[in-house]
Amino acid sequence: MGAVYDVTLKLKYSSEQDVIDATEHFVKANSGKVNFSDVDYSSIVSAIQIILPKRGFHINSQTDNSIDCDCGFDASYGWESVMYDWFATIAVTLNNGSSIDVYPDSGHTVGTIKNGEVVWDDSDEDEDWDEDEDEWGEDDEGEDDGGEDGGSAMRVEDPELQKAIDYINEFTEDEYGDTAITEGTDLSDVGLMFTFAGDEDEYTTEVSADLVNYTISYFVNGEIVDQDKFSSISDMNDTLRSLEFDWLYHACCRHIDWDEDEE
Repeated sequence: MGAVYDVTLKLKYSSEQDVIDATEHFVKANSGKVNFSDVDYSSIVSAIQIILPKRGFHINSQTDNSIDCDCGFDASYGWESVMYDWFATIAVTLNNGSSIDVYPDSGHTVGTIKNGEVVWDDSDEDEDWDEDEDEWGEDDEGEDDGGEDGGSAMRVEDPELQKAIDYINEFTEDEYGDTAITEGTDLSDVGLMFTFAGDEDEYTTEVSADLVNYTISYFVNGEIVDQDKFSSISDMNDTLRSLEFDWLYHACCRHIDWDEDEE
């Protein structure tokens, strides 16, 4: 949706079920803040795909006690914090050397398991994990698939639709440093904004544009709270050409009952 991620995940564990159970605990604990989809705890792969979506997901190798996979995908801006929190939650079920390697739109963060906890490194330099690299083998090439998702901006023949794409990309590039709509992006669900609200970040606020059905939808904690409907893409462009983060954010926040929260 609003951001593009390339993720490499290398898990080593004594019990596959422990990882699944920890993932289920994480999802249930955060379901009020995050809109999870395709929730399935029937296997280690389906559990991981709650966090790393099926689109762009690739398994490099898998045994009874390990899985090496990667995923290139677009998601709500800020989804990286969900991935980090999930990995920290399942850390106690993982063996030393397990890792998550995340390339968001900018930067690079690696989390590595050491004695049941995550050691984070967000530097641009590669860490020398010789012992772990020997066990896992050479680096996989899954990032190439993700790179396609983060490629050039989409071009279409319809001039009005192209305007809509350009307006959104101009907004997300200026606001987030991210091209929201590239070749292959689902035009029925384009992320415009995702952030937290409240003193303790107890609310998630999200805005999505549907360029197929000409709507802009506003969400709080994963639930739709409002929707702007337009008669055509040309009509929708009158709004898209003046996108601003603040008004998108406040359009969501006005549907939060702050008084009830204080009680």
